[in-house]
Amino acid sequence: MQTACFRNAGKDPHAVSIARSVPTAYQGKRYAPLAPLTELRPTNAGFDAQYNAQLANLDPAQVYAELLELAGPDALLICNERPGDPCHRRLAANWLATALGIEIPESDRPWPQLYLPVSSNMDLADPERYDEAKNVRLREVDHMEGSRVILKPESEESGIW
Repeated sequence: MQTACFRNAGKDPHAVSIARSVPTAYQGKRYAPLAPLTELRPTNAGFDAQYNAQLANLDPAQVYAELLELAGPDALLICNERPGDPCHRRLAANWLATALGIEIPESDRPWPQLYLPVSSNMDLADPERYDEAKNVRLREVDHMEGSRVILKPESEESGIW
């Protein structure tokens, strides 16, 4: 079992969302007992205390067994925050790890390429050009030349949330 975020693991068949809300395209498994009950964000004061109080009402052995049944030993507990940002998935993982004497690391999956809503190569320094491009399909960035974004050809496109 590991933790990750929607962006780098949301399409994995072992992904299990423990978030309050999910990206529209996410059609995977969900495990509501670990979703925060509060509307506070992990960066807000008091979030950790509220979430830890929520976890205190759960049985870690039962939660772990249910997660294994739902997604198997390769389960990925996912939510919205980027790796390294304050996040409840790490609080949940640490709670399970401490209670059960196991390790639940953050996945080292690579972060996906940057995608921008553009129809052709564009200069980020030109706001008018950027406004023209909204409402166009997302395209994957190949590289930057100064402030100019060079996109991958259509044939190299891949999905994004």
